Amino acid sequence: MTNLVISQVIFSQEEKFKSISKESKDYFHREANFAIQLINDNQYLKKICINNPESLQNAIINLSMFGLSLNPTLNDAYLIPQGNKCHLRISYRGITNLAIKKDMIKYAVTKIVYENDSYINNGINKEPTHMSKPFHDNGIAIGVYCCVELPNGAFLTEEMSKKQIYEIRERSISYRMHVGDKSKSSPWVTDEYEMWRKTVLRRGSKSWPNINKLVDILEYENKDTDNKITPLNQKDVELSLSEETLNELNKLRKTINMTDMVFFEKSSAIIGKEIKNENEFNEEEAQKIISLLIKKVERLPTTIT
Repeated sequence: MTNLVISQVIFSQEEKFKSISKESKDYFHREANFAIQLINDNQYLKKICINNPESLQNAIINLSMFGLSLNPTLNDAYLIPQGNKCHLRISYRGITNLAIKKDMIKYAVTKIVYENDSYINNGINKEPTHMSKPFHDNGIAIGVYCCVELPNGAFLTEEMSKKQIYEIRERSISYRMHVGDKSKSSPWVTDEYEMWRKTVLRRGSKSWPNINKLVDILEYENKDTDNKITPLNQKDVELSLSEETLNELNKLRKTINMTDMVFFEKSSAIIGKEIKNENEFNEEEAQKIISLLIKKVERLPTTIT
C-alpha cells in the first residue's frame, strides 16, 4: 500500500515535470523509477515521504528544473531526509555534469590531497601535478583542489587547505546544529569529503565563464541548510525561527502541560540568556529545547484506555 502511495505522489507531478524539463520524453518515467527505488531502499525516507508528500513533490519538480538524474551510478543528486521533509541534494558531480552539459567547462577534476601526496601548483593556465600512492597509507587529508578545463583549452584551479575547509564547516548551519545536538544529521559528518569537494567546486565556479548558466542551481544550493553558512563577522548569528520549529515547540509544551513561566525560566537557564517568549529563540536554541522536551515526553506514563 505504501509503495502505491509513493508512486501516486510522484506520478501526480508528471505533467508539471514535463512542462518544465527540456530533457528527452522518457526523462520523467526514468527518474520516477529511480526515485521509487531510492525511497523503497530507505524506510526512514519512505516514512517522511508518506507523512509529507508535498516535500517529495517539490523534490521531484526541483529535479526537473536542473535536468539532473537520480541514477545511483551517476551520483548527480539524491533524495534524502532533511528534518521532516524529503529533500533533493545535489552532489559536486551533479554541478560538474551540469556545467559540462551547458558547455561552460570541458571537464573537472576534484580531489583530496593527503599529507604523503606530492602536490605542485604549476601556475596559471596549467594543470597542477598531483601524485599519490592509492594503495598505501597517504596520511591525513590536508587540502582539496578543483581543476577545470575551459572550452578554450585554458585551465582554472581552485585550492583550499583543511583549515579553510573547516572554517566553512564551522559556519555551516547544519554542522552547528549537529554540534549542539548529535541526533541532528549533517553531511559535514556523514559525508565529510563529499562536502570538501563540493565546497572547493562551488568556490572555484565563481571564476568560470558564463556562470549565469548555473544561477538556478547555485541559488537552490544557497537555500540548502547543508550549504548555508553564517557571515564571517557573526559567529554567533541568530538564525530566524521557522514556523515549523515554532509549531513543534508549542505542540510539545502542550503535551507536557508546562506553564509559560516555568517553561521560559527553564529554557533561559538551559540556553544561557533570558527568554520571555517563543520569538526570542533562534532556530538552533529552539531545536535544543525541542530535543530535551521530546526526551521528557518519552518519560511520561502511558495512559491505558
